[in-house]
Amino acid sequence: MRATLSHLRRLTKPEGRTERNIIVASMDRNVEQHSMAILAAAAFCTWEIDDSPSDDDCQGDSASIKLLLGSTEHSMASFWDFLHVLDRVLFGKLDADNAPSFMTSEGNATTKAIINLLDRHLAEDQLTLLLVGSQDLALPRDVLEDLSKRNCRIHCHDSDDMCARLLREEAKKGDITISLAWDTEDDLDLHVFVPGGEEIFYGRCCSRSGLCHLDVDMNAGGPLSKEPVENVFCGDLVEKKQAPLGRYKVVVENFGFHTKGPRSRKIPFRVTVEMNGKKHKYEGETKGGSGKKSSAVVCVIDYKGRSIPFPDDGDTPLTAFGTSNLLNITSSSGQTLEALCQFVEVIRHHQKLEEVKEWLAQDDEAEGREVVTALTAETGQLDVTSYDRLQILLAKLPARFHLVVDEAFGSAKLWDHCARSLARQMLRDRIPLSKLSEMGWPEEIVPAVREHLYHALSA
Repeated sequence: MRATLSHLRRLTKPEGRTERNIIVASMDRNVEQHSMAILAAAAFCTWEIDDSPSDDDCQGDSASIKLLLGSTEHSMASFWDFLHVLDRVLFGKLDADNAPSFMTSEGNATTKAIINLLDRHLAEDQLTLLLVGSQDLALPRDVLEDLSKRNCRIHCHDSDDMCARLLREEAKKGDITISLAWDTEDDLDLHVFVPGGEEIFYGRCCSRSGLCHLDVDMNAGGPLSKEPVENVFCGDLVEKKQAPLGRYKVVVENFGFHTKGPRSRKIPFRVTVEMNGKKHKYEGETKGGSGKKSSAVVCVIDYKGRSIPFPDDGDTPLTAFGTSNLLNITSSSGQTLEALCQFVEVIRHHQKLEEVKEWLAQDDEAEGREVVTALTAETGQLDVTSYDRLQILLAKLPARFHLVVDEAFGSAKLWDHCARSLARQMLRDRIPLSKLSEMGWPEEIVPAVREHLYHALSA
């Protein structure tokens, strides 16, 4: 825990510190999500990381941190408090009544539960809510407009990577839903043997009864994905049709390799079986090679029928996640440490956005003045001008921002564009590379400038 927390804290210092108050919340009944929220909250705290009980206050000079699990606020005033609440979550010691009202049958918070959270805890201005959820978050337009006026922000982290992929591919959900995910461009295949022995796979996408379907099959041909998913659903939730009763066997097979490496290697995968409002998760790997010899039996399920009611037609607008008539919130996703790192870095991204807004505002104020800051430095100088500084700030923004910006620069990266311009100026004025840092340019741009200088001199 000390090592993990130290790693996360390195991502939040010094740029991650902010004057904003931060609320980290996990609303669903999920141990993994609660654990991620606890780690994220601890990453922003300022107490020392040690094993001794401490009276050090979690609220440092720059931010106030609040942790909400379900409907209950938990103290994060010391490393000891952090370990205590994490222990309670991992060993199931939190009371069941900590869950908020307005939950779905699957244990996920509804839109109403999220709005109640906002009403209670985001009443002030300059607040940031980091919400760990099981799917992407969506909120009504008027709620988001109100938060924007008060300069409050929300970031939703989707801890269910499988769900994010299924939403991306518009996979359907049945009375029984069986999904496969892996992390290479190789062609794994999901095979489901349904009651009666019929096999549902890429060669037979629909059962004779019409109740079992393979609706997502990836990496078989065409564009390859490093985040593939496949999906089989049985029964129909919309028409309230139950899946066939009996035994289901789930098998994963490697149809063929698309990546380099030994042809006998094994490929790790994850399978989720969802039925009766519960998700059963399995992890495994193919047996090596490709074809039938690589087949791995994941699980065998005896389905005795639906034990919970089918969802009502009116349930869809209430769910907080993936609802079509609500506005989605940009989110990160994943369950790994890397995904958690991206989650805690969002504060730094927000900080960069605010800095860019300030610089743009300064540019607007400068219009009409007799003295205007030069867009480029004078000959023989590498002073960081307003234009240069703006490019630096823009270059540090999140990847999604760059997708838009890169188009304006002819598909060249903005950071690379800035480095190329600097290299040309340095060659023209015979300025040594060491001057970059002295004149205020960030260390991160030096390797890119050096590379452009090398290519220019080689030419």
